Amino acid sequence: MLDWGRARRLFTPAQTKRLWLRDGGCTYPGCDAPPQWCDAHHLVHWTDFGPSDLTNAALLCEHHHQLVHRRRLAGSVVDGVASRGAPLGSRVEWDLTVGSYDQLLAHRGARDHRAEPA
Repeated sequence: MLDWGRARRLFTPAQTKRLWLRDGGCTYPGCDAPPQWCDAHHLVHWTDFGPSDLTNAALLCEHHHQLVHRRRLAGSVVDGVASRGAPLGSRVEWDLTVGSYDQLLAHRGARDHRAEPA
């Protein structure tokens, strides 16, 4: 199983391996850290009711992981052109505007803030 929703907080080894294949390393623009140096990051944080799913995950090296949190940066998984029903070129895009994560949460509004039991 690769998508756990809110049933698990941390990404599993199987999810991390899939992220290694999808992301190929740190997803922060311009970083060339290999996947082995990276951790899985919730794009919508667990504490903000983000699921532990691959569509809500990105690899980040330690430096950029801290930077993304400190600057409150938003990222999203973008799918490429579909071929025979299979998405190609899925990648993570980052909004490097300081506070973009807070704007993302405000945009999501109350509809996505339905609390599930922890």
